[in-house]
Amino acid sequence: MPELRRNPFTDEWTIISGYRGSMSRSFVTRSRAQADGGRCIFCEGSEALTPPEVDAIRPGGSTRDTPGWTVRAIPNKFPVLTVDKKLEKVPDGMFDLMSGVGAHEIIIESPAHVSDWTQLEPAALFRTLQLAQVRLSDLKKDFRLRCPMFFRSVPADETVTHSFSQLVCLPTIPGGMKKRLAAAKEHYLRKERCVYCDAIAEERRSKVRVVFEDELFVAISPYAAESAFALTLLPKDHIARFEHATHEHLKSLALALKKICELIDRALDFPVYTVSLQTAPFISSTGGVNVDDCFHFSFEIAPKVAKLVGFEHPFAQAFNPVTPEHAAEIYRSFLL
Repeated sequence: MPELRRNPFTDEWTIISGYRGSMSRSFVTRSRAQADGGRCIFCEGSEALTPPEVDAIRPGGSTRDTPGWTVRAIPNKFPVLTVDKKLEKVPDGMFDLMSGVGAHEIIIESPAHVSDWTQLEPAALFRTLQLAQVRLSDLKKDFRLRCPMFFRSVPADETVTHSFSQLVCLPTIPGGMKKRLAAAKEHYLRKERCVYCDAIAEERRSKVRVVFEDELFVAISPYAAESAFALTLLPKDHIARFEHATHEHLKSLALALKKICELIDRALDFPVYTVSLQTAPFISSTGGVNVDDCFHFSFEIAPKVAKLVGFEHPFAQAFNPVTPEHAAEIYRSFLL
């Protein structure tokens, strides 16, 4: 029977329906062929074709904007926001207007032409996470910036087939993060505990929605997942901010993310999907509660479902045609 489940991380409700089968073949799929890099602007040797390098990991100490890097961060050539502006807030009649201040960077994840994380060695993915952490820590020093975002889509882009991630820092806190902060704050005020830590403990106790876990991370099919076969990867230790994760956590995280990407491809036949980091904003408290006490970073992985016929509404009510328990069962059956 259909039911509504409350998401403890956002305080939003999701309609869960078990009537529509497994949906394991109802996703937007991508080509399995490895694209030819050709004259790829992200490959090693094409550094002059990109904007000037912001940072990079260069084991041999090579010069900026030359070959010899393993992971490279550059400004986005077509940024949604830019740091090269003064932060101004002005009225526009009854409305409010703010200058487009922010950061928008690209992290190129390999000097060789690979298309996604399944083709990266864990050490290379670790370096990607390491550089993302360094960039977040640096951008955090800019008092104008408040909310960091790190994400990637698979496939990465219709025109650029080289594997890359994006890092955006906003001067505001968007609505989705405000909901997460509010839910985390309310739970902490009631119980003096992190809602994510409580959820991890419950999921590990029941096991029905746990897809896999290792010493430091657990991957779950969330209780009130907002889309079919969505996954959340969380550190078992209480860590509010991704930039505070240790090297040991990043190494374990790299292995877990690669495992998830490979698992999604096997179970769902190479779907299009997104990977996004949920980490604490650059603020110290929310409603009188220390953000480091109540928040908990995570990665969310969401396959792109083909359009669901019969449930379109402008209010965007979350609707999941597959129970999270069934999704977890299918994922576990494809574990190697």
